[in-house]
Amino acid sequence: MPTPLMGVFDISVVKPNRPVICRLDINSPIKKREDKILILDRTRLESHKETITTLIENGNKIILLAHQGRPGDDDFTSLKFHAEMLGEILGHEVKFVDDIIGKKACEAVEKLKHGEVLLLENVRFLEFEQQEKSPEEHAKSPLVQTLGKYADFFVLDGFAVAHRSHASVVGFAPVLPSAMGLLMEKEIKSLSMARENAREYILILGGAKLPDALKYIKKFLKLERTSKILLTGLIALAFHMAKGYKIPSNTEKLILDRLGGESIIEIKKLANSEKIVLPIDYGVEINGDRINIPVDQLSTMNAPPKDIGPETIKYYLDIVGSGRVILMKGPAGVIEDEKFVWGSENLLRELFKMNNYVILLGGHLVSVLDRVGDSTKHRRYFISTGGGASVEFFIEGTLPGLEALKLSYKIFSQR
Repeated sequence: MPTPLMGVFDISVVKPNRPVICRLDINSPIKKREDKILILDRTRLESHKETITTLIENGNKIILLAHQGRPGDDDFTSLKFHAEMLGEILGHEVKFVDDIIGKKACEAVEKLKHGEVLLLENVRFLEFEQQEKSPEEHAKSPLVQTLGKYADFFVLDGFAVAHRSHASVVGFAPVLPSAMGLLMEKEIKSLSMARENAREYILILGGAKLPDALKYIKKFLKLERTSKILLTGLIALAFHMAKGYKIPSNTEKLILDRLGGESIIEIKKLANSEKIVLPIDYGVEINGDRINIPVDQLSTMNAPPKDIGPETIKYYLDIVGSGRVILMKGPAGVIEDEKFVWGSENLLRELFKMNNYVILLGGHLVSVLDRVGDSTKHRRYFISTGGGASVEFFIEGTLPGLEALKLSYKIFSQR
C-alpha cells in the first residue's frame, strides 16, 4: 500500500551552500503590550528547530516564510518578535526585514551569506496569499515570481498550514525542487501510522472555533472508522441548544453570533446521530467559585458554562473504554482559568490510565498535557502541531501541501 511519503523529496535533496526558501508555521498565541508582542507559547517555533539547524549546518542561505494570524483578527501582526524568539531557540541569529517581495526584502536576500537565516515579514500581509488556487496558478503569483529567482530549493516544514492551498505553501512546487522538512515528515509518518493501524477511533472535540468544529463533525461522521464523537466546549453547548435545552442567554447569543441560525438548523439534524455524544453536566462560576450542575439546570443558574463536569468525565470514560486510539482537539473548558482547566486535565489523565493512545490535534492542549505526570502518560501520545491540518489529513489521507510536494517530485526527479 503506497504511503504518503512515497514520491516526495526529503530534505537531503537540498544541496549544500545553495539558497533555499523554507515555509514554516510559527503562528502562535500572542499578547500585545504597548509596542511589543509577547509570544505566549513557543511550541511551534521550537518544532522547526531541527529543520532550520539542518539547513544552517548544510551551509544554505535560508529564507524563511511564515504568517501570524489572519487579516482582521487581533493576532494579525508583524513577525519581528518571532524572529527574535526563533533566534533564541536556535542559538543563531535570525535576521528580519519588514518586507516580503519589495526592494528591502530583495536586497536583504541578496546579502545573505552561507549559513545565515532571514525571516521575511508576515506573508499574509500580501492580499493574494490566502487565495485558494492550484500550485500552477500560484506559481504565477508575485511572491513566487519574485522570490523564486533567489532560491534553488524550497522546503515545506509548516505542517500546520499544509492544508491550505496558499501561494507560500504550494506555489513554489512547480518552479523549484521542493522537499519535505523534518517536522513535516515526522507529522505525516506519525499520523499515517495511526490512521492506517487503528480499526476505529474516537474523536473528543472541544474548543471555541464553532464553524471549524461543525465542519469536522460532518466529515468525521462520514468515516466508517469513527466510532463516537464526544463533544465538549462551546460546540457541545451549541448541540444542547439545538436539541432544545435552555442555556444562559449570553452563551446562546455567542453561539448564534459565531454560527448563525442556518447552522443551528443543520446541527439539529446532526444531533440525531448515534455517534454524537453530549456532556451531562457542566462547571459554572458562581461568586468566584466553581459549581458543577446537570445540563438541565443550566438555564436556572444564568452563569456561562466554562468546563465539563465530573459526571461527564465518568460517562465519557465508560464509552471510551481502554486500549483505544483517541483523537482529541480543543480543550473541554476555559483552560486559562485554574478552576476550569480541571475537566480537560482529568479527562486526559484518566484516558492515559486506561491505556489509551491519545493524539492531540493542535497545540492548545499541550499546557494541559504538561500537568499530567510522565508516569501516567507512559509516552502514549503524539502532539500534532497542526489542528486543522491533522484533522484534514486523518479524513482525506493527504493535504494540498503534500500533493504539491508530489507534483514537484514528478517535475524535478528526472532532471
